[in-house]
Amino acid sequence: MLCSEAELGLSSDHGGIWIMPPDSQVGKPVANYVPGGDVIDVTTAANRWDLNGIAWLSREVAAQRGIKCTFPQPEQTNSSKPAPIVSIARPELVARYLLAHLAVDLARPSPSWLKEQLQAAGIRSINVVVDITNFVMLELAQPLHAFDADKVSGDVGVRTAKAGETLTTLDGVRRKLNPADLMIVDGKGPIGFAGIMGGAATEVDGATTSIYLEAASFKGPTVRKTAIRHGLRTDASARFERRIPVQAPLLGLNRAIELLEQYAGANLLGASADTLGREPKHAEVKTATVRVNTVLGLHLTATEIAQYLAKLEFNCVKEKEGVAVTIPWWRQDIMHADDVAEEVIKLVGYEKLPSTLPAWRPRTVEFDRRWRQLRKGREILSGSGLFEVLTYSFISEEQIENVGWKAREHLALRTPYRASNHIYASPCCQACSRRRSAIVPMLSASGCSSSRRSTSRTAINFPMNRYV
Repeated sequence: MLCSEAELGLSSDHGGIWIMPPDSQVGKPVANYVPGGDVIDVTTAANRWDLNGIAWLSREVAAQRGIKCTFPQPEQTNSSKPAPIVSIARPELVARYLLAHLAVDLARPSPSWLKEQLQAAGIRSINVVVDITNFVMLELAQPLHAFDADKVSGDVGVRTAKAGETLTTLDGVRRKLNPADLMIVDGKGPIGFAGIMGGAATEVDGATTSIYLEAASFKGPTVRKTAIRHGLRTDASARFERRIPVQAPLLGLNRAIELLEQYAGANLLGASADTLGREPKHAEVKTATVRVNTVLGLHLTATEIAQYLAKLEFNCVKEKEGVAVTIPWWRQDIMHADDVAEEVIKLVGYEKLPSTLPAWRPRTVEFDRRWRQLRKGREILSGSGLFEVLTYSFISEEQIENVGWKAREHLALRTPYRASNHIYASPCCQACSRRRSAIVPMLSASGCSSSRRSTSRTAINFPMNRYV
């Protein structure tokens, strides 16, 4: 059978049949000739932002295997030229925003290794600029976006949408914006959804000669709600939803600029605009040795705990009762001593956990005789020809007044149906408009109901519980 790369699931290319290399041999696995090599599909926890990047995942595997991980360390980009002007109208929704102005050459094609890496991850190659931003997202879990600088009018800003505004996104869909949507804007209006997708009006294409490269940390819940509202969940929004640390955007931006200079002939036209004043301090968790051993059922010393955590690049200082652990900025999920214990056992090995039954030793044993008495009472009453009933907790005003009580002395049920200053109850709510304070009205109503049905025996007994 003759198939295209798209039909085989290798890429989105429908241009014709897939021509295999001339040295291909009959009987050999097709995987030997598929570019990109093997693909490992990893499921990550919702609170592990870092594991959405290949480099961070490699660091985790290196700790497990006891080997050294070569992590990307791009140089800090500096320029004496003025930075682009950025205004943030809602700083509580934008932890950090970076914007760099670069000249690029889109006539250069993406290198083959880059295309293969993107293809293996299910992302199609577009052009060298977009490909590099996508690669950095896969590598460092930091989404980036490139705007065509010549198509941006005036200064760049971040704010929520205004009533009546619309945006045509890169997928060609015109979307009506909600006032809760966080948007990237220029002098004319919205040019992209913050953390989700850019606008078609500022798309990078073959005619682009300069770009604004964006790296940011947006508030996760805001991005998630906007993505759900517009049915626009993307690879970028999936990462922002996990709360990207404020240190990550600078790392991602520098890495992208490094690759753009190498493969797209990029030249930094201005210093990177940065809205972050000072980086937050690393969190510290006091971890008692006794607590770790209690949780894990092991007998580790403070020195052993510190040695295991050092493999994950946790800085540890031994104290009298345990260790003080300084958490790396990329591990926002570590907040308590039990979280530290979880990291320790991952390196020790779950197979080394002892198989023991949990110990439960009550100081005193007291038998509750009340249930036995209630069960005996039910048997006696049922044997006498009485019936036990289960009634509602809410009753009508009529049922209350039938036993000579005042309805206004019982708690009223407030219904959620409103119109102007009036409250309207549904027919169901009208029959259950008051909270009962005793079971007598419902027993009376039940007896009347049995009489109307011509039941030969209308005797009933009330439930034997705390309402008795």
